[in-house]
Amino acid sequence: GRAGGGGGGARGKARGGKRAHSAPGVGAMHGSPSNSSEPGSSLGEAPIGAAEAAEARAPLHEGELCNAAREGNVYEVGRLLKAGADVNEVSERGMTPLHFAVNGGHREVVLLLLQANSNREPQDRHGRTPLHRAAELGQRECMSLLLSNNKRLDERNQEMEAREKDKKGAKGLLKRAKALFEKDKPDDPRNRELNLNAVDKNGMAALHYAAAHGHEKCVILLLNRGASVTAADKNWWTPLHAASHRGHKSIAHLLLDFMAVVDQPDRDSMTPLHWAAKRGHREVCTLLIQRGAKVNAVSKMSRTPIDYAARTGHKDVLIELLKRGARVDIADEDGRLPLHWAAIKGRAECVAALIDRARCATSAPARDGTTPLHEAARSFRVGSAPTVEALLERGARVNAQSRSGHTALHFAVSVGNKECVQALIRAGANVNAGTKVGNTPLHEAVDVRANRVLGYVEAGCSDALKPGALMCSSRLLRRVHASCF
Repeated sequence: GRAGGGGGGARGKARGGKRAHSAPGVGAMHGSPSNSSEPGSSLGEAPIGAAEAAEARAPLHEGELCNAAREGNVYEVGRLLKAGADVNEVSERGMTPLHFAVNGGHREVVLLLLQANSNREPQDRHGRTPLHRAAELGQRECMSLLLSNNKRLDERNQEMEAREKDKKGAKGLLKRAKALFEKDKPDDPRNRELNLNAVDKNGMAALHYAAAHGHEKCVILLLNRGASVTAADKNWWTPLHAASHRGHKSIAHLLLDFMAVVDQPDRDSMTPLHWAAKRGHREVCTLLIQRGAKVNAVSKMSRTPIDYAARTGHKDVLIELLKRGARVDIADEDGRLPLHWAAIKGRAECVAALIDRARCATSAPARDGTTPLHEAARSFRVGSAPTVEALLERGARVNAQSRSGHTALHFAVSVGNKECVQALIRAGANVNAGTKVGNTPLHEAVDVRANRVLGYVEAGCSDALKPGALMCSSRLLRRVHASCF
């Protein structure tokens, strides 16, 4: 992934789980790899690391030290280390004892392993270090230990030593382990600085994980230690993309305070605002726009944030974007407008909001000549019939034709959408309308053998229809004649 500048240009340190300061508004207001229809990031839609966490709970031939670390057994870890166990042994999954200890949040075990000169930056088979796991799981105390140098580790050891009391008489175990492994050499690995911006195989740093999972205290710790807020993963997602995608407003605020780029595009030219709008995070959208995000930024497919709000049905986000100056006349690469997308996805409330609030043209054609009514009629989704009704009530042209001559009735019949067929005929749809090759809605019904709608269409057909269509459909028509509209 791309690596940007560090977080050293911060406006101030963040303390106590709160952002450094609140900047005034300045505007008018990831995974799986991306694909052509749904751009994405390495973060994907599922919780990050769930599979790895499950792996860590199910030991398969790990060594004794890995098992003891996974279970958080301080006494056993100390005994094994004293007996000469390899502190950096690797399990079949590529995980070390330190990975397992951090995964379980076992602070005392983490400290023992670090005092025993454990490698603090081993990578598992996914390229993730213990710091990645701590950030992902919100293990702030473990993260703090990982970031501590030798002197600080000694101080933490003394703090924990005072509290360590084992039922088997293991009081002072941490102190003895420390004395056993203390070397205090110039090249002691405990004295080396941890690479805060180390990335896994997806190019994700610890800050990506902490931001994606909403672990504010971990984010604060990483930012105050100098983690890069502009580092990008393989899909060019920054921590701000991750926070915006998951709706973590407070973390987005922190990242912006530490000079995150508000309009940084990912590989598909999707900005954090695109992702916040797509996922329905209204407050994050408002924050991003207040901090300078372009409300009409276009993605690689020429789609704006309001396109994504319309297609995903987030009416509150759509209205907020309209209030902040979102344009509804920017067409994507297929010539579709936000109203087309709301119609395609059967978002009746968004259709109503776009027409009522933004005065969208109800019959604007896309590149292929299809109007929003055409799109709603042929989508056959749960909300397609209410969407057709909403468009018709607001003046959509019921008999508008696409470049191929199809009307909304042709499309509704072709997918067997009885409710839409009924609504269109009630609104005055021409049941005898022909396409450029002369096909009527009845021909469409015969072509797809749409039994459910043949009766409704046949009831209004003229005698001038091509006899072939009627002959082919006579048996079906007799069967549904009794229920003709």
